[in-house]
Amino acid sequence: MKLHKIFSSTFWTAIGFAFGKGGILITISLISVFLSIDDFARFNLYLMVINAFAGVIGLSLNLTANRYTADKKNISTILILSILASLAGAIIYLLLESLFFKIFDVKIELVLSFCIILFSIFSNSLSGFFYAEGKFKKYAIVYSVQGFVMVLSCFILGKYFNFIGILLGLLIAYFFTTIYSIFYFRKKRLNFFFSNELIVRAVKKVFFPSIFSGLLFQPAILITAFLINKYASSTEVIAYTIANQFRMVLGILPITLGAVLLKVLVENKKKNIVKIERINYSLSYYPIMILSIVLLFFHDLINLMIDNLDNEVFFLCLLFFISGTVITSFKGAVARKFVSDEKGKISVLSNFSWFVIFLFMAFFFIPDYAAVGAAFSFLIAQILHVLAWSPFYVKYKYYCLEFFDYKFYLSLSIYFMLLACIYFNCLYLVPVLFLIILFLFYQEIKLFKKTF
Repeated sequence: MKLHKIFSSTFWTAIGFAFGKGGILITISLISVFLSIDDFARFNLYLMVINAFAGVIGLSLNLTANRYTADKKNISTILILSILASLAGAIIYLLLESLFFKIFDVKIELVLSFCIILFSIFSNSLSGFFYAEGKFKKYAIVYSVQGFVMVLSCFILGKYFNFIGILLGLLIAYFFTTIYSIFYFRKKRLNFFFSNELIVRAVKKVFFPSIFSGLLFQPAILITAFLINKYASSTEVIAYTIANQFRMVLGILPITLGAVLLKVLVENKKKNIVKIERINYSLSYYPIMILSIVLLFFHDLINLMIDNLDNEVFFLCLLFFISGTVITSFKGAVARKFVSDEKGKISVLSNFSWFVIFLFMAFFFIPDYAAVGAAFSFLIAQILHVLAWSPFYVKYKYYCLEFFDYKFYLSLSIYFMLLACIYFNCLYLVPVLFLIILFLFYQEIKLFKKTF
């Protein structure tokens, strides 16, 4: 894949993610004006539940479709898997909501929440089919429309029907994607063929390992949110959950790049070109670092947009989450190597170790520091995890060692300086340091011009 093709595909994928996930953030801002603090806290907790289910099951289906449906004869089998897994995920949610979460008291809210989970999982899985076919522009259009529908329907229905109206708005947005998928797959005139061999391979090599890896990430964040709800006020829960939403929006970039880079890695398996392995790390590290600085620098604007927000708690949660996400994105380069090599079991073990570190620290810090303690635990767990696993990645050649040059270590030092400048409000130094990181990224990209 040519370099300009990689950037073009990434651009369109990022547009779809930005407008899709941006729709959620705009919705949060708009409904914060008219929802009560308790309902707003409930809504944000439920968003974390959606993130957990759509993030774990939906993105696992996304990876599976991306890995196997470039071959048209595999589409019907993976589509059936997506439908069944979405339904299973919604049923599991219903059981957990009834027994543990208990966010909703009214039956209509429970029914709507079930349907939202069902269609949100399938919506995430659909994007994998687009990625596999290289339909990045189509993906951008569909998910941008979904984001627009979400904002409009949640705001209008929420104004008239309050909390139930907002749930209806979410359902309409996710249902739109499902309706579109019917026309999309009908145009392909698929011969609905179910391959037992493919389903076993896909489930064993990619889907289940991705599920288990995901179960050790998103649900961990969800557990901490419920713990915070036990030890702190609703405003701290809101600050934590919204900071997490921005973490996920920043996570748009590694996910969008990952969809493109996974194809590049799979295509490179036979050629084994080192610079192609390197670009997997370069584009997983520098862009997310740059965007994280921009987001942290303009954090005051977020405070103005959203009501019922504890500004100090939100800023600290955002600072820890965003800096931790840079490490998460970097580790995503390794995770793509696992998927391309069908080594999902290693990914599960890696994520399990992070899960243990994070929850251990969270249980230690949350009783005294609530939301800030949970976000700090996220960052420290990311640092300890990558340090603990790096010797293994080096030994078995999952790291591209050529990537770790002077630019990497210099950018890391400057990034810590930037975080300190933003925290201590020395904002006059930020533009200079930011330009240095941009220059280092430019120098890194120059290395690939002759390769692609």
